[in-house]
Amino acid sequence: MPLPLRLKLVAQPGCSTLYPEAFRRETISMYGKSVEVELASCLGMPYRSLPGRLVRYVIVRDPHGIYKPAYLFCTDPAVPDTELVEEYARRWPLEVAGEASKQKLGIEHPRTQLPTAVRRSAPFGMLLYSLTVLCYLRDGCRIAASATRCPDPW
Repeated sequence: MPLPLRLKLVAQPGCSTLYPEAFRRETISMYGKSVEVELASCLGMPYRSLPGRLVRYVIVRDPHGIYKPAYLFCTDPAVPDTELVEEYARRWPLEVAGEASKQKLGIEHPRTQLPTAVRRSAPFGMLLYSLTVLCYLRDGCRIAASATRCPDPW
Protein backbone atom coordinates (compact mmCIF):
# COMPACT_ATOMS: atom_id res chain seq x y z
CA MET A 1 0.00 0.00 0.00
CA PRO A 2 1.63 3.32 -1.01
CA LEU A 3 2.15 6.06 1.52
CA PRO A 4 -0.14 9.11 1.41
CA LEU A 5 1.18 12.00 -0.67
CA ARG A 6 1.64 14.23 2.39
CA LEU A 7 4.17 11.88 3.97
CA LYS A 8 6.05 11.38 0.71
CA LEU A 9 6.57 15.14 0.38
CA VAL A 10 7.94 15.45 3.90
CA ALA A 11 10.27 12.48 3.43
CA GLN A 12 11.81 13.60 0.13
CA PRO A 13 15.21 15.31 0.48
CA GLY A 14 14.38 18.16 -1.91
CA CYS A 15 10.92 18.97 -0.59
CA SER A 16 12.09 22.20 1.05
CA THR A 17 12.46 23.70 -2.44
CA LEU A 18 9.09 22.51 -3.85
CA TYR A 19 6.89 25.20 -2.30
CA PRO A 20 8.96 28.29 -1.45
CA GLU A 21 5.80 30.30 -0.67
CA ALA A 22 5.06 27.99 2.29
CA PHE A 23 8.09 29.29 4.25
CA ARG A 24 8.09 32.31 6.55
CA ARG A 25 11.07 33.95 8.25
CA GLU A 26 11.26 33.75 12.04
CA THR A 27 13.88 34.81 14.56
CA ILE A 28 14.36 32.16 17.22
CA SER A 29 16.75 31.58 20.11
CA MET A 30 19.19 28.76 19.32
CA TYR A 31 22.45 27.91 21.08
CA GLY A 32 22.48 31.20 23.02
CA LYS A 33 21.98 33.41 19.96
CA SER A 34 19.07 34.85 18.02
CA VAL A 35 19.05 33.12 14.64
CA GLU A 36 16.92 33.87 11.61
CA VAL A 37 15.46 30.76 9.97
CA GLU A 38 12.71 29.93 7.51
CA LEU A 39 9.91 27.69 8.80
CA ALA A 40 7.14 25.77 7.07
CA SER A 41 4.58 23.81 9.03
CA CYS A 42 1.62 21.56 8.39
CA LEU A 43 -0.57 19.12 10.25
CA GLY A 44 -0.82 15.53 9.11
CA MET A 45 -1.59 12.00 10.14
CA PRO A 46 1.10 9.30 9.87
CA TYR A 47 -1.26 6.46 9.10
CA ARG A 48 1.22 3.61 9.55
CA SER A 49 3.13 4.66 12.66
CA LEU A 50 0.49 6.68 14.58
CA PRO A 51 -2.93 5.84 13.13
CA GLY A 52 -5.63 8.30 14.11
CA ARG A 53 -3.18 10.77 15.68
CA LEU A 54 -2.64 14.29 14.36
CA VAL A 55 0.99 15.49 14.37
CA ARG A 56 2.72 18.74 13.40
CA TYR A 57 5.47 18.60 10.76
CA VAL A 58 7.97 21.46 10.65
CA ILE A 59 10.65 22.10 8.05
CA VAL A 60 13.45 24.42 9.18
CA ARG A 61 15.87 25.79 6.63
CA ASP A 62 18.69 28.28 6.55
CA PRO A 63 17.76 31.39 4.53
CA HIS A 64 21.36 31.63 3.28
CA GLY A 65 21.44 27.99 2.12
CA ILE A 66 24.55 27.06 4.10
CA TYR A 67 23.02 24.34 6.30
CA LYS A 68 20.82 21.43 5.27
CA PRO A 69 17.10 21.68 6.07
CA ALA A 70 15.89 19.95 9.24
CA TYR A 71 12.64 18.00 9.28
CA LEU A 72 10.94 17.81 12.69
CA PHE A 73 7.62 16.55 13.92
CA CYS A 74 5.71 16.81 17.19
CA THR A 75 2.85 14.69 18.49
CA ASP A 76 1.28 17.75 20.14
CA PRO A 77 -0.24 19.81 17.29
CA ALA A 78 -0.85 22.78 19.63
CA VAL A 79 2.89 23.47 20.07
CA PRO A 80 3.97 26.54 18.04
CA ASP A 81 6.65 26.04 15.38
CA THR A 82 9.17 28.36 17.01
CA GLU A 83 8.85 26.62 20.38
CA LEU A 84 9.36 23.21 18.76
CA VAL A 85 12.59 24.36 17.04
CA GLU A 86 13.89 26.03 20.24
CA GLU A 87 13.24 22.85 22.27
CA TYR A 88 15.05 20.79 19.64
CA ALA A 89 18.03 23.16 19.80
CA ARG A 90 18.03 22.99 23.61
CA ARG A 91 18.12 19.19 23.52
CA TRP A 92 20.84 18.86 20.87
CA PRO A 93 23.84 19.26 23.26
CA LEU A 94 22.51 16.29 25.27
CA GLU A 95 22.44 14.18 22.11
CA VAL A 96 26.02 15.17 21.29
CA ALA A 97 27.17 14.33 24.83
CA GLY A 98 25.48 10.92 24.67
CA GLU A 99 27.04 10.10 21.32
CA ALA A 100 30.51 11.31 22.34
CA SER A 101 30.46 9.33 25.58
CA LYS A 102 29.46 6.18 23.69
CA GLN A 103 32.01 6.66 20.93
CA LYS A 104 34.99 7.92 22.95
CA LEU A 105 34.52 6.21 26.31
CA GLY A 106 32.75 3.05 25.17
CA ILE A 107 29.90 3.17 27.69
CA GLU A 108 27.60 1.33 25.31
CA HIS A 109 29.60 -1.91 25.72
CA PRO A 110 30.18 -2.45 29.43
CA ARG A 111 31.66 -5.79 30.40
CA THR A 112 29.54 -6.24 33.46
CA GLN A 113 27.10 -8.97 34.32
CA LEU A 114 25.54 -8.09 37.65
CA PRO A 115 22.31 -6.06 37.34
CA THR A 116 23.53 -3.36 39.75
CA ALA A 117 26.80 -2.95 37.84
CA VAL A 118 24.93 -2.67 34.54
CA ARG A 119 22.71 0.09 36.00
CA ARG A 120 25.75 1.97 37.29
CA SER A 121 28.01 1.82 34.23
CA ALA A 122 26.16 4.28 31.94
CA PRO A 123 25.69 7.03 34.57
CA PHE A 124 29.31 6.64 35.66
CA GLY A 125 30.46 6.88 32.04
CA MET A 126 28.43 10.07 31.55
CA LEU A 127 29.90 11.51 34.76
CA LEU A 128 33.40 10.65 33.58
CA TYR A 129 32.76 12.30 30.20
CA SER A 130 31.37 15.44 31.89
CA LEU A 131 34.41 15.69 34.17
CA THR A 132 36.74 15.27 31.18
CA VAL A 133 35.02 18.10 29.31
CA LEU A 134 35.08 20.35 32.39
CA CYS A 135 38.80 19.71 32.96
CA TYR A 136 39.51 20.55 29.34
CA LEU A 137 37.50 23.76 29.54
CA ARG A 138 39.26 24.76 32.75
CA ASP A 139 42.88 23.96 31.81
CA GLY A 140 43.09 22.23 28.46
CA CYS A 141 42.07 25.16 26.25
CA ARG A 142 44.92 27.29 27.61
CA ILE A 143 47.44 24.47 27.27
CA ALA A 144 46.30 23.61 23.73
CA ALA A 145 46.49 27.26 22.65
CA SER A 146 50.04 27.69 23.98
CA ALA A 147 51.38 24.46 22.45
CA THR A 148 53.54 24.83 19.39
CA ARG A 149 52.49 22.83 16.42
CA CYS A 150 55.09 21.11 14.28
CA PRO A 151 54.90 22.11 10.63
CA ASP A 152 53.63 19.51 8.22
CA PRO A 153 56.45 17.60 6.53
CA TRP A 154 55.10 18.16 3.05
